[in-house]
Amino acid sequence: PTLSDLDAKEKHEMLLELINSRKFVLESHTLYGRYGQTAFVSPTTNFVFIDGEAAIIQLALNDQDNGLDGSGSLTLEGKLTKFRIRDRGAGKGVHIRMTFLGATVTDLFMEVSDSGFAIIDLNGIQGERLRMKGELVSLEQSDVLQSIRVYLGVNEKLSAISPKTAKDP
Repeated sequence: PTLSDLDAKEKHEMLLELINSRKFVLESHTLYGRYGQTAFVSPTTNFVFIDGEAAIIQLALNDQDNGLDGSGSLTLEGKLTKFRIRDRGAGKGVHIRMTFLGATVTDLFMEVSDSGFAIIDLNGIQGERLRMKGELVSLEQSDVLQSIRVYLGVNEKLSAISPKTAKDP
């Protein structure tokens, strides 16, 4: 069943189950910069991917120079060193606090409504800030693309998510 087919309590329980599984993707359609700049982006190339402790953050602004791989993206792979959930109850959503350790340390603060709409704030240790808005979906429902592999082994993870979009490094 989809979230739209469920009542409020069922939606909330399904959302909690997804978050507790630590197997989800925030597919972002809007990015907000530190000073309020807004960019409408593709959710297939702008995402936060969580699979257990593994995490991938990818950004690909549509109007940027294409870069080496043709997509103009930046991809960071790392692991979550902190993952805390605060359940606000049915109809009120869930707050998640995560710490991402990759090429840099980034604190992630995510608010997710019971409908799956999510806002995540990414705060770096040197004052970097970015906000992403989009939809939280399970790994099975996601169809994300990843263009730059920062570490080895990422392709296998993405093949499990979406075999038709993963490519050999």
